[in-house]
Amino acid sequence: QAVDQQKPSSHAIAIPAGAATDISLTGAALEVRGLALKPGQKMLVCVKAADRCDLGKGPNVGTSERWLLDVVSPEQLRAMLEARELVLRQQCEQIVQETTETRDLLARLAFDAPAQAAKASREPAKPAKDAANPGSASVEQPTDSPEQPNRLRLLRVQGALADSRKTTQEVAGVADAIDEIRKQLVNNRIDTEELKQRLQAGIADPLRALVEQSFPELDRRLEKLQAAVADLQAGPRRRDQARQQADDIILAMRKVLDRMIAMEDFNQAVELLRTIIQEQEKLRAETQQRHKQKVREFLKE
Repeated sequence: QAVDQQKPSSHAIAIPAGAATDISLTGAALEVRGLALKPGQKMLVCVKAADRCDLGKGPNVGTSERWLLDVVSPEQLRAMLEARELVLRQQCEQIVQETTETRDLLARLAFDAPAQAAKASREPAKPAKDAANPGSASVEQPTDSPEQPNRLRLLRVQGALADSRKTTQEVAGVADAIDEIRKQLVNNRIDTEELKQRLQAGIADPLRALVEQSFPELDRRLEKLQAAVADLQAGPRRRDQARQQADDIILAMRKVLDRMIAMEDFNQAVELLRTIIQEQEKLRAETQQRHKQKVREFLKE
């Protein structure tokens, strides 16, 4: 690693015994306390690895890409992470809205045979005269196909299935981002046990459960519904099953949103407490300064 224009320094990474070719750095943190970093500085970091070659010029060394990091104060980092949390909360609200629209689309999916289409399928098309040439041969008017309701239902179910798969990826992205925030707090030593629990057990884990269980189940039910769009007996039952699953997902997402709002309130309370402490420290310093001034004035008299 290198800080600003200073000479680079190295930090050894512990490797397992034996001829390891793949090393996971999950959970590892780079300790920089001894570098005396200050907010506003920049730090350049890369990873180097060497093989065990003992011939010719010796080991071959490979270098990773370089990462330029900004050095910030704990307060600045908290503010940045809280802003990121707010963006993720807004994204969750959008996901809930989109899933609600999918649920409503399923609720409007009718399996009643349209009387007009049924009548049109039984009656022959009636000839009509060409308006531009009344004496011409008759022209048949197009009639509604009895298959049109099936095609319409199929299109709507396919749209719901595509939306479900897209939303699954979005929820997975939010879960990963929340976990990244937790890691940032832990690696920078500004975490608390309550905050870690809120992020992990309260938000990230429920979102991953939706991705791994709830949304795949919704997809399965939608696929069964897709296969039954022309079945006026099984179709309504499968529609209701898919709609119920969408309702369950919406309920779970809203619980996650409630926890995110509670976390935001918690962060605001912490920030208020931090401000109060800073004001108290400022007042104490001013009081001490005023006391020293009074003592000096008294000694001059």
